[in-house]
Amino acid sequence: GSGAESKLVIPVDDRAVVTASLRSPPAISGGTLAVNASFAVAADPDRDRVSIINLATRDVRHIELNQGDEPGRVVFSHDGERAFVALRGSGEVLSVDVRGAAALARSRACAAPRGLAIERATGLLHVACAEGKLVSLDASELGLRREIQLNGDARDVIATAEALLVSTFKSAKLFKISSD
Repeated sequence: GSGAESKLVIPVDDRAVVTASLRSPPAISGGTLAVNASFAVAADPDRDRVSIINLATRDVRHIELNQGDEPGRVVFSHDGERAFVALRGSGEVLSVDVRGAAALARSRACAAPRGLAIERATGLLHVACAEGKLVSLDASELGLRREIQLNGDARDVIATAEALLVSTFKSAKLFKISSD
Protein backbone atom coordinates (compact mmCIF):
# COMPACT_ATOMS: atom_id res chain seq x y z
CA GLY A 1 0.00 0.00 0.00
CA SER A 2 2.20 2.89 1.10
CA GLY A 3 5.18 1.99 -1.05
CA ALA A 4 7.53 1.79 1.95
CA GLU A 5 9.90 -1.15 1.95
CA SER A 6 9.70 -3.49 4.91
CA LYS A 7 12.89 -4.56 6.64
CA LEU A 8 13.54 -7.58 8.77
CA VAL A 9 14.82 -6.40 12.14
CA ILE A 10 16.69 -8.89 14.28
CA PRO A 11 17.00 -7.70 17.88
CA VAL A 12 20.47 -8.01 19.35
CA ASP A 13 21.24 -7.94 23.05
CA ASP A 14 24.84 -6.86 23.59
CA ARG A 15 24.64 -6.81 27.39
CA ALA A 16 27.16 -8.91 29.32
CA VAL A 17 25.93 -12.31 30.50
CA VAL A 18 25.19 -12.41 34.23
CA THR A 19 25.76 -15.71 36.04
CA ALA A 20 24.60 -16.71 39.51
CA SER A 21 27.41 -16.53 42.03
CA LEU A 22 26.45 -19.64 44.02
CA ARG A 23 24.71 -21.96 41.56
CA SER A 24 22.62 -21.92 38.45
CA PRO A 25 18.93 -21.23 39.01
CA PRO A 26 16.79 -24.37 39.23
CA ALA A 27 14.53 -25.35 36.36
CA ILE A 28 11.11 -23.75 36.29
CA SER A 29 8.52 -26.01 37.89
CA GLY A 30 4.81 -25.73 38.56
CA GLY A 31 2.75 -26.02 41.71
CA THR A 32 4.93 -23.71 43.77
CA LEU A 33 1.93 -21.68 44.98
CA ALA A 34 -1.00 -22.89 47.07
CA VAL A 35 -3.84 -20.63 48.21
CA ASN A 36 -6.72 -21.21 50.61
CA ALA A 37 -9.26 -18.77 52.10
CA SER A 38 -6.76 -17.29 54.57
CA PHE A 39 -3.21 -17.87 53.34
CA ALA A 40 -1.01 -18.19 50.30
CA VAL A 41 2.13 -20.29 50.53
CA ALA A 42 4.77 -19.80 47.85
CA ALA A 43 7.88 -21.91 47.33
CA ASP A 44 10.83 -19.91 46.04
CA PRO A 45 13.40 -22.36 44.64
CA ASP A 46 15.72 -19.55 43.48
CA ARG A 47 16.16 -18.27 47.04
CA ASP A 48 15.63 -21.54 48.94
CA ARG A 49 12.77 -20.17 50.99
CA VAL A 50 9.05 -20.51 51.56
CA SER A 51 6.89 -17.40 51.87
CA ILE A 52 3.61 -17.32 53.78
CA ILE A 53 1.18 -14.51 53.02
CA ASN A 54 -1.74 -13.74 55.33
CA LEU A 55 -4.42 -12.71 52.83
CA ALA A 56 -6.41 -10.66 55.36
CA THR A 57 -3.51 -8.58 56.71
CA ARG A 58 -1.18 -8.92 53.68
CA ASP A 59 1.62 -9.74 56.10
CA VAL A 60 4.44 -11.69 54.42
CA ARG A 61 6.76 -13.95 56.39
CA HIS A 62 9.59 -16.14 55.12
CA ILE A 63 11.05 -19.47 56.16
CA GLU A 64 14.69 -19.63 55.10
CA LEU A 65 15.83 -23.10 54.03
CA ASN A 66 19.20 -24.71 53.41
CA GLN A 67 21.07 -23.80 50.25
CA GLY A 68 20.11 -26.27 47.54
CA ASP A 69 16.81 -27.42 49.15
CA GLU A 70 14.94 -26.13 46.08
CA PRO A 71 11.37 -25.98 47.41
CA GLY A 72 8.80 -27.01 44.81
CA ARG A 73 5.24 -28.32 44.97
CA VAL A 74 3.07 -26.98 47.82
CA VAL A 75 -0.19 -28.45 49.21
CA PHE A 76 -2.34 -27.53 52.22
CA SER A 77 -3.58 -29.95 54.85
CA HIS A 78 -7.35 -30.40 54.79
CA ASP A 79 -7.83 -28.03 57.74
CA GLY A 80 -5.59 -25.39 56.11
CA GLU A 81 -3.39 -25.04 59.20
CA ARG A 82 -0.38 -26.77 57.69
CA ALA A 83 1.29 -26.79 54.32
CA PHE A 84 3.63 -29.37 52.88
CA VAL A 85 6.45 -28.50 50.51
CA ALA A 86 8.47 -30.88 48.34
CA LEU A 87 12.18 -30.05 48.70
CA ARG A 88 13.41 -31.16 45.28
CA GLY A 89 17.09 -30.59 46.01
CA SER A 90 17.32 -32.38 49.37
CA GLY A 91 14.82 -35.19 48.72
CA GLU A 92 12.69 -34.22 51.69
CA VAL A 93 9.21 -32.97 52.49
CA LEU A 94 8.80 -29.93 54.75
CA SER A 95 5.81 -29.47 57.05
CA VAL A 96 4.94 -25.81 57.76
CA ASP A 97 2.77 -24.21 60.45
CA VAL A 98 0.96 -21.68 58.28
CA ARG A 99 -0.34 -19.36 61.06
CA GLY A 100 3.01 -19.26 62.84
CA ALA A 101 5.04 -19.18 59.61
CA ALA A 102 7.37 -21.80 61.02
CA ALA A 103 8.92 -25.03 59.81
CA LEU A 104 7.57 -27.93 61.87
CA ALA A 105 9.38 -30.98 60.50
CA ARG A 106 11.38 -32.32 57.59
CA SER A 107 11.32 -35.92 56.47
CA ARG A 108 13.22 -37.86 53.83
CA ALA A 109 10.87 -38.89 51.02
CA CYS A 110 12.97 -39.97 48.03
CA ALA A 111 15.80 -38.80 45.79
CA ALA A 112 13.61 -36.48 43.69
CA PRO A 113 10.19 -35.53 45.16
CA ARG A 114 7.88 -33.86 42.63
CA GLY A 115 4.12 -34.10 43.18
CA LEU A 116 2.25 -33.98 46.50
CA ALA A 117 -1.32 -34.82 47.49
CA ILE A 118 -3.11 -35.49 50.76
CA GLU A 119 -5.63 -38.29 50.92
CA ARG A 120 -8.41 -37.21 53.29
CA ALA A 121 -9.68 -40.73 54.09
CA THR A 122 -6.31 -42.11 55.21
CA GLY A 123 -4.47 -38.96 56.38
CA LEU A 124 -1.57 -39.87 54.10
CA LEU A 125 0.63 -37.40 52.26
CA HIS A 126 1.54 -38.99 48.94
CA VAL A 127 4.79 -38.00 47.21
CA ALA A 128 5.38 -38.73 43.52
CA CYS A 129 9.10 -39.18 42.89
CA ALA A 130 10.97 -38.66 39.62
CA GLU A 131 12.79 -41.97 40.11
CA GLY A 132 9.45 -43.74 39.67
CA LYS A 133 8.28 -44.22 43.25
CA LEU A 134 5.16 -43.26 45.15
CA VAL A 135 5.99 -42.65 48.80
CA SER A 136 3.21 -42.30 51.36
CA LEU A 137 3.89 -40.48 54.64
CA ASP A 138 1.67 -39.97 57.66
CA ALA A 139 0.68 -36.29 57.29
CA SER A 140 0.70 -35.67 61.05
CA GLU A 141 4.24 -36.89 61.75
CA LEU A 142 5.76 -37.41 58.27
CA GLY A 143 6.58 -41.02 59.09
CA LEU A 144 6.94 -43.47 56.19
CA ARG A 145 3.85 -45.66 55.72
CA ARG A 146 4.31 -47.14 52.24
CA GLU A 147 6.58 -47.09 49.21
CA ILE A 148 5.50 -48.33 45.78
CA GLN A 149 7.85 -48.71 42.82
CA LEU A 150 6.17 -47.72 39.55
CA ASN A 151 7.34 -48.13 35.97
CA GLY A 152 8.05 -44.58 34.86
CA ASP A 153 9.05 -41.10 35.91
CA ALA A 154 6.37 -40.22 38.50
CA ARG A 155 5.56 -36.51 38.33
CA ASP A 156 2.30 -35.79 40.05
CA VAL A 157 -0.24 -37.41 42.30
CA ILE A 158 -3.95 -36.70 42.72
CA ALA A 159 -6.01 -37.97 45.64
CA THR A 160 -9.77 -38.05 45.18
CA ALA A 161 -12.48 -39.77 47.21
CA GLU A 162 -12.59 -42.50 44.55
CA ALA A 163 -8.97 -43.02 43.58
CA LEU A 164 -5.29 -42.22 43.96
CA LEU A 165 -3.76 -41.36 40.58
CA VAL A 166 -0.08 -40.96 39.70
CA SER A 167 1.00 -39.41 36.42
CA THR A 168 4.29 -39.92 34.64
CA PHE A 169 6.24 -37.39 32.63
CA LYS A 170 8.21 -39.07 29.87
CA SER A 171 5.78 -41.88 29.04
CA ALA A 172 2.51 -39.96 29.62
CA LYS A 173 0.97 -42.78 31.69
CA LEU A 174 -1.53 -42.59 34.51
CA PHE A 175 -1.43 -45.19 37.29
CA LYS A 176 -4.43 -45.88 39.49
CA ILE A 177 -3.24 -47.04 42.91
CA SER A 178 -5.53 -49.30 44.93
CA SER A 179 -5.93 -48.86 48.67
CA ASP A 180 -4.27 -52.22 49.38
